[in-house]
Amino acid sequence: MPDVSPNYADSCGTCYEVQCNPSTFTDGYGQQLDRNSACRDSGASLVFRVTDTCPCVYPSNAYSNKRWCCGDMPHLDLSIWGFEKLADTSNGVIGIRFRRVPCDYKPEKVASPIANPTQGEQPPSGAKRTEIRPWEELSKTETAIAYDGSFQSGFWDGSYNVQGEWNMRGVSTGQAKCGNVQPKGAHVFKTSQGSFKDHIAVSFMIYMDTKTSIEKGVVVVIGGQNGDCAAVDLTEIKATAFQPTCTDCNTYWWKFEVYMSAFAGYGPSSVINNSDYFLGCGGNSPEQLEYVEVRNYRDNAEPMCVDRVQLK
Repeated sequence: MPDVSPNYADSCGTCYEVQCNPSTFTDGYGQQLDRNSACRDSGASLVFRVTDTCPCVYPSNAYSNKRWCCGDMPHLDLSIWGFEKLADTSNGVIGIRFRRVPCDYKPEKVASPIANPTQGEQPPSGAKRTEIRPWEELSKTETAIAYDGSFQSGFWDGSYNVQGEWNMRGVSTGQAKCGNVQPKGAHVFKTSQGSFKDHIAVSFMIYMDTKTSIEKGVVVVIGGQNGDCAAVDLTEIKATAFQPTCTDCNTYWWKFEVYMSAFAGYGPSSVINNSDYFLGCGGNSPEQLEYVEVRNYRDNAEPMCVDRVQLK
C-alpha cells in the first residue's frame, strides 16, 4: 500500500477484494497504459492482505517501476502469485477495482489458479523458526453469540424507542436487527446474570443506512440492575473490519470490538487479554451484567441495523 493512497493510514493487516479492470489509464508521469485486454476474467476476484508499505526511498527514475513508490498514482502492489491469477505478469501494471473487506471474506467468484504458477520461495537453510507464544489465559474464554441473524439461546430483545422496524439480510444468515432508533432509544440485547463472566470484549456489526462514516452520538453500553457502565462512542474507536452489504454494493457493515476495560472507564481504546482483570463496572460485578445496548444519543432518529453481537 503506497503512502499516496487515501487508505494508507493504519492499513497494515487489513484486507481488500481486488478485481482486474479492463481499462486505459494515465499514470502520474503522463504515460497512457492500455490494459483493456489484460484481464483473465474481469468478473473474478481475490482477497489480498496488506503486509507492507511502499515508501519513497529510491532515486528518481521515470523508467523504473520503483517510481510507483515515489508519489505516482494510488495503487496496490500485488504479490506475483495473486497478480498472475488476475492477468499475465507481462502486463506489469493493470487497472483494478478494489474494496476493503473482512480478511475471511469469500468472493462470489474466486480467480482460478493458472497452469505453471510462479514457484514459491523457501526460507534460507537453517533459518530460525519464529516461535508462537501460547495464550493460556485465553483458553477459558469461549464466544457467546447474542445475535446472529436472530436472537440466540439465552438472549432476548429489550429494545426501546425503536420504530419502523424493517427486514435486512444479516451479515451471514437470517435478518439483522433493524429499525429507526429514536433519540435516547437503543437496540438492546438482554441476557441472564452470569453470561458476561469470563469474557473480555463485546463485538458487533452495525450498518447505518448509506452513510460512509459514523458520526458522534452512537454509543455502545453494557450494564446491569445496578446501572450502566461507561458508554463508548463509536467515533472514539476504530472499526476492526468492514463487509460489503452485498456483492456489488459500496455500502458496508462496520465491525467494532470494545473491551471490558473500556466499559470500566479505562478509555475507549483500552485492551485486556485476561478476564480476571475485569472486576465489573457500573456498580455491577461481571456476573451481574445483563445487557448490551447500541444507543442513539443524537437529537434525531437514526436508521441502524445491528448483527453478529457477541461476548468474546
